[in-house]
Amino acid sequence: MDAQRIAVDALVALTDCDRDAAIAFIRKFYLAGVRDPKRLTFKGLQALRGDVNDTLIPSSLRTQGPITTDIRC
Repeated sequence: MDAQRIAVDALVALTDCDRDAAIAFIRKFYLAGVRDPKRLTFKGLQALRGDVNDTLIPSSLRTQGPITTDIRC
């Protein structure tokens, strides 16, 4: 859970995006198996640019269905 908090704090600090949207997005990746705060933050930044898609997630982690890029500032 610390990884999620760190990633959300970093994403909000770097982009000034909506905290609730960042939490929801980071939680999806955390539940998919990504536990590193730096990686979670990077995926959040990619989502803001529109660069994230399911192919960036290893197939072994794709158990929760598709992870959408519905994060907005």
